[in-house]
Amino acid sequence: MKILKCKATLITGMDGTPYGQPAIFDYQIKGFMKEAAKALARISGSDISKTKAYVKIINELMFIYNHDGGRKIPMGATFEFELHLLEPKYEIMEIVLYGLVM
Repeated sequence: MKILKCKATLITGMDGTPYGQPAIFDYQIKGFMKEAAKALARISGSDISKTKAYVKIINELMFIYNHDGGRKIPMGATFEFELHLLEPKYEIMEIVLYGLVM
């Protein structure tokens, strides 16, 4: 018999359960930014590949504003937020646009 261990990412709902009304939280937006930066760091010539501490920059210098943290959202919905970077010398647009099909 083979035993498999699985990990699942659950999106916490508004009522605190994984099966409640879906909601987007600020930490999820930052998590996406970190994963995008990690992927882009593997591409030579990308702006983020020239920055060694991209996760630290996202954690310490990037802030989410004008976002209703924990706001209920229907499936397939879009939402807006402002992203502020305390040190403008770091280029983050390629992180923000990661995965965008033009």
